[in-house]
Amino acid sequence: MIFAFLLLITSVSGLIESWAASKVVPLIRARVQGRSSGVRSVTIPKMEVNSSYVNKNLLVDRSVRASREKFPCEFLEITASGMVCDDHRLDLPKIDLKDILDEDRYLPRRSTTVFVSEKFVDGILYRNITLELRWEPATPEFLQIYLEEYLPYWGNRIPYRLFWDAHYEVCDETCSTFSDAGEFLPEDIQNLSPSLAADVNFNGVHAAFWNVNVIP
Repeated sequence: MIFAFLLLITSVSGLIESWAASKVVPLIRARVQGRSSGVRSVTIPKMEVNSSYVNKNLLVDRSVRASREKFPCEFLEITASGMVCDDHRLDLPKIDLKDILDEDRYLPRRSTTVFVSEKFVDGILYRNITLELRWEPATPEFLQIYLEEYLPYWGNRIPYRLFWDAHYEVCDETCSTFSDAGEFLPEDIQNLSPSLAADVNFNGVHAAFWNVNVIP
C-alpha cells in the first residue's frame, strides 16, 4: 500500500515537472559583434508577449543573421582623450596618482548613457535604444593595492577597458526587445594609434587602452 502511494506521488511529480518545463521560454544565447568579430558579447532576447503567438524562430534568426558590424557605433574612434561613438563622446577619466596612492583610493571610472529613438543598420531597424558606454580600469580593485609596483612597467600610464550595454527593440512586422553587452578591444578600432593599445600582461595581447591622462 505504501509502495503504491509513493509510486502515485512520483507520477504526479513527474507530470508537474513536465508541465512546468513546457511553460518556460528558453533563453537564446548568441554571439554578436560590436564593430568586428573581436567584440565579446552575449545577447539574451527578452520577449514582450503582447499576443498568444510569438514567432520564436524569427527572433533567433534575427539575432544570429545580423552582422552588426556597425552596432552599437556606426563610427567609433579612440584617441588619447577618450572615445567617440557616432556623435557621442566619452573622455577617459583624469587620474591624479599622488591623491590615489596617498589616500588609498580606487582608480576612477567614467560612463555615459545615450538615448536614440531609432537607427537603421545593415537593413535592420533598431528603436528606442538605450546605450551605456563606460571606461573601467583594466586592473581589478582588489589588485590596485599593487598599483605603485605596476607603474614603472606601464610607464606612468593606466590601462582602461571600454564596455558597452545596449537595450533596444528590433522591428519588422512586430517589435521585440533585446539586451546586448560587449567590449571594444584595440583590434576592433580602425586606425588606432599603436601607442594607445595596451598590452597589460606583456604577453603580446592588446586587451585594453592606455589612459595617458595621468598626473604623476
